[in-house]
Amino acid sequence: MKSLEEIEGELASLWEDMAEDRGFNRVVGRVLFTLMVGARPHSQMEIAEETGYSLPTVSRALNTLVTLGTGKKTGTPGSRLRRYHVEMRPQDLMVSGLAKWLADARSVHRRLSALLKEVESLRGKEAESARGLRAFLTEMCGSLPRMIGIMERAIREMGSI
Repeated sequence: MKSLEEIEGELASLWEDMAEDRGFNRVVGRVLFTLMVGARPHSQMEIAEETGYSLPTVSRALNTLVTLGTGKKTGTPGSRLRRYHVEMRPQDLMVSGLAKWLADARSVHRRLSALLKEVESLRGKEAESARGLRAFLTEMCGSLPRMIGIMERAIREMGSI
């Protein structure tokens, strides 16, 4: 049986993986995890102590999260102390990943459709040579709308959780 510390470590690692999969460094995932699980505002120093990262490293990760709108920064007038928190649910993070995939899939579909039209306009020997390419593009243009529809439904359902 795993200890609480081992379970938390695995969960933090999962958040790091998700951040990395979205093009961020692992520190952003760890800081996000710390803010979400802590469920209270944290100072940079508290986050650095909990994660083991240096203050400059934590500061860069927090700046990334604030810039993205995921992290929120609050402070008291006249005080230099800033606290950071997150106003999103964990499932919102998953939905945002699906939404990115959906936007990419729509873009790919538009580009593939345009290329299919170009291939279909070929004549003579070029049309014969492009038979395999035409079959590939036709299959992709036919399957992507179904995948997009599935993802749209999943996003709607997850948004209502």
